[in-house]
Amino acid sequence: MSHRTTFSLDDDTVESLRRLAALWGTSQAGVIRRAVRAAAQLAEPQITPQEAIARFRSGTPMSATRLSELLEENRRERHEADVARGER
Repeated sequence: MSHRTTFSLDDDTVESLRRLAALWGTSQAGVIRRAVRAAAQLAEPQITPQEAIARFRSGTPMSATRLSELLEENRRERHEADVARGER
């Protein structure tokens, strides 16, 4: 189901929206859908440091392979964030 919605956007946002639509090969609505999905995923609750410590202390083992995968994922995400900020 789709809903028609009207937004008021500033000129910079409109230009970014158009640029992303062209870059991603989708409509402006497609860019908004994708961006909202990504923002919603980022807004999902993360475990707190206290929860992480409790899990660690519970003795739930993690394989070396899984640890390597998580470390690589973390490195990749940090690199992408650096690139997005123009730091690399």
